[in-house]
Amino acid sequence: MLRLVIKDILIQKKTFIGALIYLIFVIFAFQGLEGNAYTAAIVAFSYLMVMGAFGHDDKNKSDIMLNSLPIKRKNIVMAKYISLFAYITIGTLAFIAVNSLVSVSNINIKTYPVTLESIISAIFAISLLNSISFPLMFKLGFTKSRVFNMILFLSIFFAAPYVVKFFSKPESAFAVKIINFLKNQSDIAIVSGLLAAFFIILLISYLISVKMYKGREF
Repeated sequence: MLRLVIKDILIQKKTFIGALIYLIFVIFAFQGLEGNAYTAAIVAFSYLMVMGAFGHDDKNKSDIMLNSLPIKRKNIVMAKYISLFAYITIGTLAFIAVNSLVSVSNINIKTYPVTLESIISAIFAISLLNSISFPLMFKLGFTKSRVFNMILFLSIFFAAPYVVKFFSKPESAFAVKIINFLKNQSDIAIVSGLLAAFFIILLISYLISVKMYKGREF
């Protein structure tokens, strides 16, 4: 399973360079998002890497080859979900590196640190995005689901930073109530609750993806 994750990373040299360039573009172009630039950058970075992996498999008929090997289909599916966290980690390290270079240079660009809040919001957006798109791609394939995935990505990409801003600077009574409730909770309780939510979302998506993939013919 780990080899499948490494395979998805190594075969995407061009995609990685493109995703890295886009990540840099977000840092420079989305100054108005302030600290939410990280969320936007990582969601986009992960999306490009995920689509690149599925696109490569579709182009090279990798599913046919993998299913001819003694590899369980559920492990093939699991590898795609695990790769999400690999992309988040790689993207985060790249974002921090670019931020550091900009900070020590004389470029007139504001940089914002990566916070726990921004990391959680990025993981939430990526989990939500891919928990919907993965089952569809495992059922229909990359090509047939491309348009829907693009619409879904754009919706979450532009909405995620504003959701963070909505709760970080609450103006509505609803947001204020949620913030006050969270303030009364310990940090451990909040993080544990969010991690549990991410896990449940991805687990349900994984189980659906496995069912879809097992019923697919190549």
